[in-house]
Amino acid sequence: MNTRFARLVLHIGAVVLLSVAPRGGGRAEETQRPLTTLAIQETRGIARTNVAVSSGLPFAKGRFKKVPSISARDRAGTPLPCQFDALSRWQDGSLKWGLVSVVVPHIPANQSFTCELVETPPSKRPAAVAIERQERGFRVSYPQVVVTTNEAGLPESVARPTGAGPPSLVSGHTRLLLQGQIVDPTQIQLGDLRVEEQGPVRTVLRTQGQLALDDKTSFDFLSRITVYANGQISTSYTVFNQQVKPLHGFGVQVALAPGFQTAQLSEPAIPLNAVEDLGIRQTSAESAVWLVPGQPDKTRATRHGGGLRLSGERHILELAIRNFWQRYPSELTTNATRSQLWFYPADQQQAAALYRPGRAARGDFTIRIGTKGNLVSTASPIDHNDLHAFAGATWYRDSGVLGNYAVNDCVLPGGSYDGYVGEHMSYLQRRKFLVNEFGFWDFGDGRGSSEDTFRRNNEFGISYAMLLHYLRTGDHRFFANGVAFAQHFRDVDTLHLGDMKGKSIRHTDNHVAGGSGYDTAHQWVEGMLLEYLLTGDRRSLEVAREMGVPLIAFAHDMHKRLSAKPATIPTTERNLGWTLLSLMCLEEVTGAAEYTAAIEVLVAGVLASQDLERGHWPRELPHPDFPTGGSPFMLGVLTEALMRYHEKTGDAAVARSLIKSSYWLSEEMWNPEVKNIRYKQWDRFWNSYNDGRTIPMILPGMIYAEQLGRRDERYRQIIDDTLRVYARSCGNLAEHGEGRNFKSMGMMSRSMPRFFYYYNRARKASR
Repeated sequence: MNTRFARLVLHIGAVVLLSVAPRGGGRAEETQRPLTTLAIQETRGIARTNVAVSSGLPFAKGRFKKVPSISARDRAGTPLPCQFDALSRWQDGSLKWGLVSVVVPHIPANQSFTCELVETPPSKRPAAVAIERQERGFRVSYPQVVVTTNEAGLPESVARPTGAGPPSLVSGHTRLLLQGQIVDPTQIQLGDLRVEEQGPVRTVLRTQGQLALDDKTSFDFLSRITVYANGQISTSYTVFNQQVKPLHGFGVQVALAPGFQTAQLSEPAIPLNAVEDLGIRQTSAESAVWLVPGQPDKTRATRHGGGLRLSGERHILELAIRNFWQRYPSELTTNATRSQLWFYPADQQQAAALYRPGRAARGDFTIRIGTKGNLVSTASPIDHNDLHAFAGATWYRDSGVLGNYAVNDCVLPGGSYDGYVGEHMSYLQRRKFLVNEFGFWDFGDGRGSSEDTFRRNNEFGISYAMLLHYLRTGDHRFFANGVAFAQHFRDVDTLHLGDMKGKSIRHTDNHVAGGSGYDTAHQWVEGMLLEYLLTGDRRSLEVAREMGVPLIAFAHDMHKRLSAKPATIPTTERNLGWTLLSLMCLEEVTGAAEYTAAIEVLVAGVLASQDLERGHWPRELPHPDFPTGGSPFMLGVLTEALMRYHEKTGDAAVARSLIKSSYWLSEEMWNPEVKNIRYKQWDRFWNSYNDGRTIPMILPGMIYAEQLGRRDERYRQIIDDTLRVYARSCGNLAEHGEGRNFKSMGMMSRSMPRFFYYYNRARKASR
């Protein structure tokens, strides 16, 4: 090779490498090109002004080797206050998920605000926040607000800096209310105190400790305070019951600085005095009862977030309880000297039975300060947490963070996939009011009627299913409900004490009667983790990791028992499948080696225990013709998990296992006369075809087996016929048994987008 030709080859190679290599940052001429456009939709009919919105944003593997410097601007090019932090990383160390916080100047009611994110050179200017660690708390100073926290993890004082000094709006002695009494600071043992996040838009403070009350009862507590530069303070407070007797009465008392004269909900302001309390108790999403001294209770139809606006001569203080009606009977009362926010009032003895040892009681509230004339909206105070910045369906898909799934809608007989899912959501929202569903204690749980106390917990990972559908479509209903499902499963269904720490109870009678115990077939961490990645809610990450501890133990135990190749497996297919899916999601988010090890041994045990002749994972059955058998929908959980494992690893043994399992479905569980998959291989279920339970779960594994090489025409026809059954069942969700709780919605939203991805590929390839 001559020298000139060698140089030409090297030059071409360098150009190719530069064109395909991932870049950790843009070139100088590209720094002002937008990375992506974000749309923030207002859906509750309330105009928002000067509101901070924090949203998770994924990035493709290798795009950013280091956390980039990100800025935001509106469509006119005006810079917006912005903050960017890392939430998760790929295995190669590059950024996987980041949390972007943007202060939006104004969003009209029922409209949207659009902004662009721009990669900029790193700024050398320090963040516009000063944090001072004190003996039992912090002092956080922004130009618009100064907040001091106390040993209870509460905002002790809130002030607005001015040229004459920082006049206080909340001044000292903010106290926790527990068991109907004010907690004395001497009863608090401070454990952990840390700054989790800080920057020009927001700072997150975490406080953890223990309460030992005079009556010898004790509780753990966990507080997160988020201080925003725009003058808003959002607090999430969790109390963990350690007692045999139930907890009742949980709230916060806020001491007001002098000068507040009136309180306002959504009508003319009412004068405050220093003795008598006035306040509100909200009874539904749209109505609240004013509690006015000397006047009969009066109900007002209103849209608000459960808060009051207090006014002085020059300043305004807003107090709001987040998701107020979901935590009914929450209550907010105030006089001129102090306000009380009751998340679970002490006089509600019915609420007392809801807290058993290990359960968490959580309350979220917001304090926002302002001055007269600087707040455009006259609506009642509202927390901003229902807002989310959406980057577009293709951005989330192309990032690869959630694996392979279809974004485009799919036409089905009688309708379309997205149409069917949307109709189901509309049905569930109507049911919210007809059956009085979705209160905090049963949010997301199914029951047959308003009198039926038996609930099922968040079947089939409904929170993950809804959030995935949101990312596919941008339909904000699925974001709001997906977040609520995740928080319910985290706060209500999961225990946090002793042997049950990190375990959720399978089914419960009003969540408090012990249920049917711990079962890995009803443990889902994907929804909590996706909620964390989309909102930055670190509590969801903490609980997901708590749940990972018993799941790791289960994986190692199953490895020993399954590797012995027993005649029948000691668990069910879905126990193995949900555990594997949870562990893989934990590994993807945290990168921790303990999950990797558990995944490897669990997969090894699963492969060793499969019946390679019939293709199933044998369970003992009371069937004359089948001494062992299984359940297709449970197999569907396991094959989806193996499919997603194979997508990541390309493991040839897993591919063979998936293909073999498809023969059990087509040879033993397919009924050619009715063209449907049987529900279970049991005597009494042999001719049962519960489409809602079976069809969506098995289809991803079936089509993936075709993708891996099983392409005989009979099998392809079985998949097509099964898809027709699925479409038929979608039209009967309101009358279908599984439509009344959320199994069908969970399977539809989490399983079918992955099926459609491979179905479209397989059918296009065959043309």
